[in-house]
Amino acid sequence: MAATDLKTNFQNQMKEIEEKILQIQAELKKAEEYKIKLVGGLETLELIEQQSITPPDVPIESNDLGALSETTEE
Repeated sequence: MAATDLKTNFQNQMKEIEEKILQIQAELKKAEEYKIKLVGGLETLELIEQQSITPPDVPIESNDLGALSETTEE
């Protein structure tokens, strides 16, 4: 192969590999965004699990007020 043919061949390979790199970078970006969504989903599930384990606050009913200590004013 002549030097000019080699140069043309190398330039074509450079162009192809640059396009492939851009494609792979785009795929990587999509994969990283997907990973972020998965992490968010896992965090959400963890919060839901914590809420289901922790009993909700029970409101105080009026008949329960007698059990509270009374304060007297002087």
